[in-house]
Amino acid sequence: MVSKSEAKSTHRVEVMDSELSRFGQALRRILGTFGAEEAFHVLSDLLPEVGVFVVDAERRVCYWSKGAEKLLGFQAEQVMGQDCLRANRCASCVSGCGIAEKGWVEGSPLTLYHSDGRPIALRKSGRGFFDGGGRFLGGVEILFPDRQPVQDYPPIPPDTVNFHGLWSRSPAMHQAFEIVRNVGPTDTTVLVRGDSGTGKEIIARALHEESHRVHRQFLAVNCAALTPTLLESELFGHIKGAFTGAVRDHAGLFAQADGGTLFLDEIAELPLSLQAKLLRVLQEQTFVPVGGVVPVKVDVRIVAATHRSLRHLVQVGAFREDLMYRLRVVPIYLPPLRERREDIELLLWQFIKKRNQQGRRTITSISPEAMRAMLNHDWPGNVRELQNVVDYAFAVGRGEEFLYAELPPEFDAARGLAVMGRSVHLPLPAGAHAVLVSDEMPHTPVSSASLPLPNALRPPSSSSNPHLSNSSLPPRLLSPPASSPSFPISGVSVGGRLFSMPSTTESVCAFPSEHRTFSTEERRMEMIWPGWEGMEEKERIVAALEIAEGHLERAAEIMGMSRTTFWRKRRKYGL
Repeated sequence: MVSKSEAKSTHRVEVMDSELSRFGQALRRILGTFGAEEAFHVLSDLLPEVGVFVVDAERRVCYWSKGAEKLLGFQAEQVMGQDCLRANRCASCVSGCGIAEKGWVEGSPLTLYHSDGRPIALRKSGRGFFDGGGRFLGGVEILFPDRQPVQDYPPIPPDTVNFHGLWSRSPAMHQAFEIVRNVGPTDTTVLVRGDSGTGKEIIARALHEESHRVHRQFLAVNCAALTPTLLESELFGHIKGAFTGAVRDHAGLFAQADGGTLFLDEIAELPLSLQAKLLRVLQEQTFVPVGGVVPVKVDVRIVAATHRSLRHLVQVGAFREDLMYRLRVVPIYLPPLRERREDIELLLWQFIKKRNQQGRRTITSISPEAMRAMLNHDWPGNVRELQNVVDYAFAVGRGEEFLYAELPPEFDAARGLAVMGRSVHLPLPAGAHAVLVSDEMPHTPVSSASLPLPNALRPPSSSSNPHLSNSSLPPRLLSPPASSPSFPISGVSVGGRLFSMPSTTESVCAFPSEHRTFSTEERRMEMIWPGWEGMEEKERIVAALEIAEGHLERAAEIMGMSRTTFWRKRRKYGL
């Protein structure tokens, strides 16, 4: 038997369902009268501070609201019909926008760029739509300002270029970007050469994004990661029964990337047995799967990358010459980070900004000691190593300042002082003994008479540099003591007193010649080049050129000048 309270509750639910049904019918009548498209326009116009846009199945923008125009500065006619990635210039979207992969995103942080170039911190929510087979049909995305406190970051230098997520001030990198823009729309094969961690795959993706193949597959494979047998199957596929374990047909990467782009990383490691097959694909655009007999026709653009010299491998017989020429139709060189030090601080702040958005820690400043150490570091791992340094600092450190102590162990000053990417050797006066203050060797005094003086620290001679003459150098540099050798150390013992290797925060001269106060830079240079403080500007420029072994940019850094000022000073003194 139903109680009175239960009956009243059931009645209320029935009334509510009836009213909702009535409202739903009214909504359908309105949409039927004015149209769903008009209703969508009205709804988006009611959100003037929010950007609303719609993409189709090919991720082309098919609707751009007035709020989006106000938020980003681009008018609808500027972005309609464009690929979403290009319209929004979203670096983080290169790996996927979210709605096509996951179906939805909610409050995802990202940085887009206003039409005037200003970066804008935003949040994105969106919903994707799919057919019965799971194929992406399009989606609606909403952009709204990120209301988190805006950090006061250093201004981005005017010569900075952000190209598909690659930030750089380097003219060499700008030249590489320009080549990608010009070559991207073609089907030309490209060979990207650069050290590990310089961004070769990002350049390959950029070539794909700049091409007419942007809506097709971009696939990548590391040729050094697989055995020759597995690599052949991975690239060309196999048919059922081709080998033990081949229980079904397998479409290789060439078949999967048909119409798109295939990135072959570490192409220099490709076995000779597969180089002939790859050459046939490049020449004929056909291949035969492992175990098959029928050629398969494909339309694939090849982008290859390596950190090794293919010409050298050709000379030693490890790489086919005809394949080399087929691959390097357009070569693109990415310089290592040590050759574009102007990018270090720029990239450092970009990585910090990205980590700050995650909210676990917020860095607003970098200590001078930490910045100096990073600017002087050689970066053998290039941009990837720099990103790892930032990740390390966020993991081990706390507070708003990036401290020297939060750098990885390889930056430890006890392991040696780095100057312009090279170890510093302390010249010892006659009769002094060097003691290695570390655990690498016992603390055994080393006689100065048995240690040679490195060329990089020898006083210059006219024979090694035509610009140098004995008349331009002070007597102390012309006649170095024969017993003033050096040894890579982290401490020296002079006259029974132990001096530690100076860190980046302080400089201790083990043999000061005067009782005066020197700047940190002067004391650093006094240790590298005795007599630095007493030299005239012309003499310092000559010494800087010798220390930098003729490298003008390094010499300018030593002098604390821009490259332009350094050139003007050389011209002034006739050097």
